[in-house]
Amino acid sequence: MPSRLFLLLLCGLGLTAAEVRLAGPLATRTSIAHPGAAVRLTATVTVPADAPTDLGCAVWVADRHGRWWQRQLADRLAPGTHSLTADLDGAAPLAPQSHGATWNAGVISELRLAGLTFWTTQVGGNLQVELGLSPLKTPSTGRERLIVTGLDRPDVATRQRWQVRAVPEPWPTDPWDPEAFGLGLAISGPGKEVLASAGFHDQPMRAWDRGDREEVQPWGRAAFAVRTRATVPGRWEASLNARWSSGATASAELPPLTASGTAGDGISRVDATDPRFFSSDGQLVWPIGPNIHTVWDLRGVERTGSRLTPDRGSLSWRAWFDRLQASGATACEIWLSSWNLALEWRGDWWPWRGLGRISEERAWQLDRVLELAEERGIRINLVVNNHGQASQRTDREWDNNPANRANGGWLDDAAQWFDDPRALAAQERSRRHLVARYADSPAILGWKLWSEVNLTELGYLSGQGDARARELMRSWHAKACARWAALDPWRHPTTTHWAGNYHSPDRAVAALPGLGYVCIDAYHGPDGPPVWSWLCRSTNDPASSARDGLAYLAKPILVTEYGGNWDAAPEALLEVALAVGPWVALVSGHAGTPMLWWHEWIDQGARFGQYRAIARFLAGEDLRGPRRRCIVIDAGRRIWGRAWAGPGSMLGHLIDEDWGRVGGPGQERPPGQVILGEGVAAGALQLAWWDADTGTELSRTRIEHAGGRLTVTAPAFRRHLAFKAWR
Repeated sequence: MPSRLFLLLLCGLGLTAAEVRLAGPLATRTSIAHPGAAVRLTATVTVPADAPTDLGCAVWVADRHGRWWQRQLADRLAPGTHSLTADLDGAAPLAPQSHGATWNAGVISELRLAGLTFWTTQVGGNLQVELGLSPLKTPSTGRERLIVTGLDRPDVATRQRWQVRAVPEPWPTDPWDPEAFGLGLAISGPGKEVLASAGFHDQPMRAWDRGDREEVQPWGRAAFAVRTRATVPGRWEASLNARWSSGATASAELPPLTASGTAGDGISRVDATDPRFFSSDGQLVWPIGPNIHTVWDLRGVERTGSRLTPDRGSLSWRAWFDRLQASGATACEIWLSSWNLALEWRGDWWPWRGLGRISEERAWQLDRVLELAEERGIRINLVVNNHGQASQRTDREWDNNPANRANGGWLDDAAQWFDDPRALAAQERSRRHLVARYADSPAILGWKLWSEVNLTELGYLSGQGDARARELMRSWHAKACARWAALDPWRHPTTTHWAGNYHSPDRAVAALPGLGYVCIDAYHGPDGPPVWSWLCRSTNDPASSARDGLAYLAKPILVTEYGGNWDAAPEALLEVALAVGPWVALVSGHAGTPMLWWHEWIDQGARFGQYRAIARFLAGEDLRGPRRRCIVIDAGRRIWGRAWAGPGSMLGHLIDEDWGRVGGPGQERPPGQVILGEGVAAGALQLAWWDADTGTELSRTRIEHAGGRLTVTAPAFRRHLAFKAWR
């Protein structure tokens, strides 16, 4: 027999036979495909008389990405024929190799290969090896139970996360399927406060800084975790409840939780008194910051000359958040994209497992990102789906979508993602995990269902006048928003986003009661209206006769992409967009600053100062009130002026249009008259002028107004100028 390895597949028997030449003193491996279910590995090993005398043997298994577990079967295989058996059902665990993921039924369901490995310190020798796999049925014991393995300390501050971890017995084969196993936490506190949270599969991770990237590796015992936060001080009673697909249930009483501190949960929601804005625990939330979307941006490198930021996982996000916090920024947008923090994608790409099975590495990193953001007071517009994932035309990622039939999926057309029953079930499974794991975090501003949904395949068809596509777009959003609302006990708002500008949103979708706020682009070409015009018209510019903005929706309006055109603009005009964008949004009634897309250009040019300026100006201000609105300020020829005004106060902004259209340092504007209003009531008021580039107060005066037209004198300025007037 030739001294080489050959495999003979015995069809239909799950059996391989091979002659194996030992590679001693290196290990020798034989393998067979594993079906991803609990099975019994059987092996017949024939050891010849001249085989090495120290021949050992172990069973091994590996998942789709080569993660390895093994267990020794024999430390000495003497000459002769040996029948070996290894039950891979979790009862006799296999030990992880070079990682820390413990053995359980969920691990078994991920396996793709199994086999034997042989070792010897001697050289040479052949073996005859026959491998087989057969189903292994483990009868139910009828003794389902929960073992609490981790419990945060029972005394916490209100708004602080509190987590419980428990191991179910038996362990579910598919731990990411909430129908296979569900864990819930119910807690009740003072004043009849009752909270309920769902659990999620939680694999602990170990992470370290390699320098060029962050390594994340499973390390520790997997369990199911449940998270909550006490919303009022006092004593809370808590219990866990579990349910298996068999119908079996189990419960566990937990020690009482004692919370101290002020009432509240820190979650931002659409304000109840003025639905044009967000608030949290009664305080205005006006998000300030850029669209970071992902750690790096290839289009930014191509269009602005920025350098690509190394992707170092959560370490990179920590650096981003540190710079945002130092600049006074309080928000950004992040995408769960395949090149960033997507929890599901192609199973043949590390670290994903395909649809329905969460990448625990990415899930851990998203956990860390949200924790870092919360520590720094950063709120994240979290994008669940980016348009390319369901697009065959624009930024197309459909070619790599695991639902695509070409990748082993079941869909032939990306538009089917919005109505195919299996696709809808996959979306439900995904959102249930996102809510269970992350919804308690105040770092989430809201759930953004799509970036630029009109660029998906369904969006394209809808834009072409396809009536069925338009109705499907509306019904999909209505149902998705309803499901997020039903699942999320913390009541984060949901949104979706349209490419283009304020003309682009599908009005039927934007008006849906379940859609809490509206996200749009405000990209603009060099030949069209200037950036301040695009931004002001997005709501309802009082100087425009068209009245075609989105203020009529009475919802928060957020511009989440802008900065020149989609392919940027000359740097001088990007500087203008960055400088005036926050101020124009403020005086136009936007729900936060427009999020400039070119985040690496901001970072590498040390341009975060504009966020500090608007943050300083807004400290202590409240924009809410049903009578507050945008008004035109007459400041003379070629000066654009608007103010956000209401009873007793006014926040205003003036732009030198000559500078705004070309950028650069601008020419100094001499002092000039500014009309703040025509029918202003008599009485004393304060007027303060602010440097809009630095956020510093330049002067403050007291005015005794006799009533009627109120005319004041603006100081000399370059570029743009801000002011406050109040009773």
